[in-house]
Amino acid sequence: MRHANLLIVVLTVCAIAVGAGQATAQSQKNYNFFVTGELAFAISPEDFTDYYNKGFGFGFGLEYPVSPNWSLVGLLDLKLFSPAAGMIKDWWTDPGEWPNATNIEVSEGKMTAGSFAVLGKGSLKKEGARFFPYIKGGFGITVAGADEIKVTFDSPGPQTEWQAGVGSNTNLSIILGIGVEKMLGQKGSSFFIDVGLHMIMAENVNPTVAPLTIGFKF
Repeated sequence: MRHANLLIVVLTVCAIAVGAGQATAQSQKNYNFFVTGELAFAISPEDFTDYYNKGFGFGFGLEYPVSPNWSLVGLLDLKLFSPAAGMIKDWWTDPGEWPNATNIEVSEGKMTAGSFAVLGKGSLKKEGARFFPYIKGGFGITVAGADEIKVTFDSPGPQTEWQAGVGSNTNLSIILGIGVEKMLGQKGSSFFIDVGLHMIMAENVNPTVAPLTIGFKF
């Protein structure tokens, strides 16, 4: 409930800012759609990175200019992670685990994280600039969960199977980024690329990934 109330406050503030910025945005296109693709690297905590190290994602959204240098961004995206099979196999043969295990196979266990976010975007550009840097940041709601990872292996005895999974959870998330944008043509289209952090504010830990995002705005 606390997270839901915070999101309502954020959305209300954004709506007020849009209304206040309409007068200054009249000389510009009212909004732009965009699509993105991304490569995401898991960076913390260790319990997360032990099982997943990188994934990919895609998204789409709407950018509304409040002023020549500031915009509000609504974003929907989905990130997909497959188990880090190499890391899991290495762990399986560590002393104290199953040092004599052979024929280790890792399967299933895909993790998904879908987010809705409202971001602020500030661009460092002069009037008429065609290439410029920007920063972005804001809050979102992320629904994340993972299917069971299945590991089968031959031990000194009969073949053994191990499973682990994470149930689906909904949490507040924080999204930050810094990037560059290049205008294309004369109709407001552009290409952009940025790097950032996406932190999920879970109850006991804060799983964090670093996405590299490439997008096209039109």
